[in-house]
This record gives sequence, structure tokens and C-alpha cells, in this order.
Amino acid sequence: MKSIILFSLLLFSESALGQSSLQFKKEIDSLQLAAGKSLTTKDSLIAIQTYYQIAKLYDRNGDLEKSNEFLIKALEGAKELKEYKLTGQVSNYLASNYSSVSKRKEALTLYEDAYNMFALIKDTLRMSAVLINIGTEYVSLTEYQKAIETELKALRLKVAAKDSSNIAYFHISLAELFFKIKNFDKWEEYLFTAKKLSENEEYADFHTRTKTLNELGEYYRRKNNIRKSIETYKTIYNISLKEEYINGISIALTNLVPLYIRTGDYINAEKAAYQSLEFDKKRNYVSGIIYNLVQLGSLNRNLNRNAISQKYLLEGLTLAQKHNSKENEIRAYEELYLVNKNLSNPNEALRYYEKYITERDSILDQETKRNIAEIETKYETENKENKIALLDNENKLHLNELANQRILIAGIIISASLFILLGFIYYRHNKTKDELKTLLAEHKMLRSQMNPHFIFNSLMAIQNYLFKNDSLKTADYLSEFASLMRLILTSSREDKISLEDELKITNYYLSLQKMRFNNAFEYTINVDNNIDQAATFLPPMLIQPFIENAVEHGMKIFANNEGRIIIDFTIRDSELRIVITDNGQGLIDKKQDGHISYATQITKERIAAIEKMKNGRIKLEITNILEDITTKGTSVVFTIPETFYNVK
Repeated sequence: MKSIILFSLLLFSESALGQSSLQFKKEIDSLQLAAGKSLTTKDSLIAIQTYYQIAKLYDRNGDLEKSNEFLIKALEGAKELKEYKLTGQVSNYLASNYSSVSKRKEALTLYEDAYNMFALIKDTLRMSAVLINIGTEYVSLTEYQKAIETELKALRLKVAAKDSSNIAYFHISLAELFFKIKNFDKWEEYLFTAKKLSENEEYADFHTRTKTLNELGEYYRRKNNIRKSIETYKTIYNISLKEEYINGISIALTNLVPLYIRTGDYINAEKAAYQSLEFDKKRNYVSGIIYNLVQLGSLNRNLNRNAISQKYLLEGLTLAQKHNSKENEIRAYEELYLVNKNLSNPNEALRYYEKYITERDSILDQETKRNIAEIETKYETENKENKIALLDNENKLHLNELANQRILIAGIIISASLFILLGFIYYRHNKTKDELKTLLAEHKMLRSQMNPHFIFNSLMAIQNYLFKNDSLKTADYLSEFASLMRLILTSSREDKISLEDELKITNYYLSLQKMRFNNAFEYTINVDNNIDQAATFLPPMLIQPFIENAVEHGMKIFANNEGRIIIDFTIRDSELRIVITDNGQGLIDKKQDGHISYATQITKERIAAIEKMKNGRIKLEITNILEDITTKGTSVVFTIPETFYNVK
């Protein structure tokens, strides 16, 4: 029934859009007639303004080519008449059209022209609006540092101009940017500011409210509230349908696809994906086309249609490279790696995986992250007073009420007390931070000491395969070994990594060890469906010492797949529970060489540092598994509170 409803809505949208074509033609004919009359009477300014209106009508109707044709006419005329404001407006609009077809260089040039025109007439508001658009272009080019500098400057100009109209747009644009750089705290901060502002029509127009709803849909998805996320995107779809806003319809459908996949509704997922692609093709929206091609590749991979998946992914990758769409290029590489892994093409899988890692790491290195943080902090400091006083009448009224003498005196006393308290807290916080930095540095050093042991054993295994002239196994082993080393190197730079990446490291590690031990054991990794692996974060390689222990000291007694290692990830009562079990010799035997105490010592020190930072407790239990009074393996259980693993 759900799929029939969705399909009917899509048919209705095309029908409703088609019904307005006659009215559109009448409007165009009327405006062209007006432009012709203006030129006859030598009133060039009115003719230029009319061309601009015609261009906007064509754009709304999805005909970018015609829209650009009339914009270029309007721009030439405005420049000739030295109409700076009109030149800026037309340049800004034409830049937006070029941006939608991924002509980034041309778009940036036109945006800069628009900014300069508005600067000449000191139109601060329009300058700030153009800066937001320039920031969006930098985001598309993955130049995040330039993007955040530009967008914060835009917000600063907007506030300085004492204008609160559509100010929610500036906040939601910054929210989108912080999401791109994975600063989820700042993302939520700007998102909920935009949400609050959007409740007042003065602070947010229709398009801004749509953008805000779009980010809220992602917020609910990351909080595992899939029902609420689907409802939010359906709201975007319905209001966009009512307003005949094609971009909103397409965005809603695109974002519904992974949610339908997650709920197992592949029929609706497939229909939504193809419909969104069709909408984007009709209006030649290149960025949307690329995104949807990669998404169709991912969908078909989930449906085990790997050949079809590869076709869409290669088409999307080609377009992404042609139009310098870095983010979609990275997504395509990751999906192609997974598809080729499914197709048992290890060489191709490795090639795409290395491209994925290289391109992903090149976008945002640690120095860029630090620079971005410094820029944002500087902005917050310089603009604190302006940001608080946002021309909100309610805020003004509130400030007037505070003029009461008694409240003011009480406020001063309370503020002074708070200042002293905050000063003390700040001092303690900084002291704790320094201690934690020292501890974390020590833990990284201790963790790095564990790796050479594994690397040495791996190299010995490779040497063994070479001596046996087993080139196929050698190639497979080297491929897996290279991927694992790259992942370990990447994770070693971070204080926390996603569960998704932690599972990749664990899979590679156990796969290598299984090869090294001649398939003496099997391993299973189980993750609850209600866990969002991309939004769940852990300290890197937290569980690795115990997995290594299970392999090195538990599996050496087995042969022919007799050994068993099982790793379970579950969430119960908001706590993440990780259980590692094996059927090896048990804890007593492992203690004889001191390995388990070493792993326990390192891990407990790391946990202590994390607990100090988060002001909570992680439980770690290590016990023997007893069967008939006989030890039959080891159980290691981590219990982690939500505040420790949540994306925030």
C-alpha cells in the first residue's frame, strides 16, 4: 500500500506541474512583449529588468538553458548602463544556475563579480547573501577552510547590518558545513538555532525552512529515530509538491532511499531513487544526477545486483571526476570497493579502496581541522554581543524588563558568584585536560608497541607463502595486510573512530590471522540492527588487545576450523555492550605469559582517561567460561554508557 501511495504522489506531481505549462507560456509571452515595447521606446532599463524576470520564470520551470540565455542578455545590458545593483543581482542568479550544473569556476567568478558590485553601493545585506553562495561553492570543491571563513564572514555582515530577515538561512548553511567536516557538536548547535529561527516567518523563507527540515531528517536518522526521519522527509516532499518546488521533491526522495533500505522496504527505495534521478535529469541538475547514480549503485549492491551496481557507480564516478565533485567521487570509490569485493575481484577491490582512503584523507587533514576550529572560535569571540542581540523584539523587551534595580543588583551578585565558580571550573578543566593529554599520548605510545609483534608475525607468514611458491595466497595476504596497516595508521591519528571503521580493522585483522593460522578457527561479528555504525564512535582499537589475545593464546591449540571467536555488539537500556568470547584455553593459561595482564593494563589506563573526560564509567569484565568445571574459553565484556559512544 505504501508503495502505491508514493507512486501516486509522484504521478500527481508530474500532472500538477504539467497543468501550469499553459499559464507559464502566457506569462513568458506577456513579458517578452513588454521587453520589446521597452526597447522600442528606448527604455533599456525596463527591458533589462524584464529579461531578468523571464530568466527567473524559465529557471522555475526547469529550463536552465533558456534561463541562462536571458540572464546573459540582462547582464550585458546592466553592465552597459552601469547599474551596479542590477548587475550584482543578475550575476548572482547566473552563478547559481552555473553552480547547479557543476560549472564551479564560472560560478565563483560571477559570485565574486556580484559581491564587488554590491560592495560598490555598500549593500551589506546582499554582500552577505553572496558570501553564503560562495561558501557553498567552496564546500562543493571540498575547500572547507575557505568555506567556513566565507560563511562566518557572511553571518557577521548580516548581524552587523542589523537585519534579521531570513537569517535562519545563514545558520542552516553553517550547520551543513560543520556536518561536512564531521564537527557534529557545531552542526547540532547551528541546526537547532536555525530550527528555532524558522518558527518565525520573518527569519526564514520557504526554501530555508525546507533546508532546515532536510538537516533535521538527518539528525533524526543519526539518533536512530528512523520513523521520525521518514516523516520529516515526507513533510519536505508534501510541502515541495504543494509549492511545485522540484528541487525539494528530488531532495526528499533522495534522502528517503537509504531510510527505506534500512527498514527493508526495497520497493519504495527503488522507486524513490529512480524518480529522483528522473527529476534531476529533466532539469539537468548535475550534482543531483551524480549523487543519485552513486546511490543507485549502493542500492543495487544491497540487492546483490552487483553488475548493475557497478554500471551505475562507474557512470557516477565518470561524471564526478568530470565535474570535480569530490565527495561523490569518494562515495563512488568506496562503493566500487565493496562491489568488487562481492564479485571476488580482490585486485580491483584493493585499487578502489586505496583510492577511497587517499581521496578521503586528502580532503580534511588534522591541520585543516585545527584551522577551522580556530576560525570559528575567533568568530564566536568577536561577535558574541552581536549574536546575542539579533534584533528580536522579544529580546529587546526582555532587556528592558531587566532594567529593574533590584533584579539588576541581584544579577550582578549572581554573575560575580558564577564568574568565580566558572573561573575555578575553568582552572580545574584545563588541569584535567593537560593530564588527559599526557595519558592519551602515553596510551598511543603503548598501543603502538603492540603493533610490531603482529607486523613481525605477518611478515613471517608472507615469507612462508613465498617459500612455498604460493603466489595467490601471498597476493591475498599482502592485499589484506596493506589495507589493515592503512586503517591502523589512519585511526592512530584520532581520539575516536566510528564503529564502522573499527569493524573494518577487526575484520581485516581476523581475516589475516585466520590465514596465518591455516584456517584453525572461524570468527563471527554480530551487530544489532538498531546500531548506526557510522554514528557510533569508540576509542580506536579499544577491543583489539583482547581479540589479539583470543587469537594468539586461544586458537593455537586448534586445527581445521575448530576454534571459535565471536564478537557481539548490542544496545540494551541505552548502553553499548561488546562481548568477545572464544573457546580457547581460558584465562588461567593466558596469564602464564603475562599477555592478558598487559592488555588489561593498557586498556584500563585508556578507560580511566576516557572516564575522567566524560565523567562516567565503562565496565570491563574478563572471566573464564566454565563447562562441567572445565575451562572452555574466555569472555571479555565491555559495557559503555550512551554518552561515551553517541555521535555527540
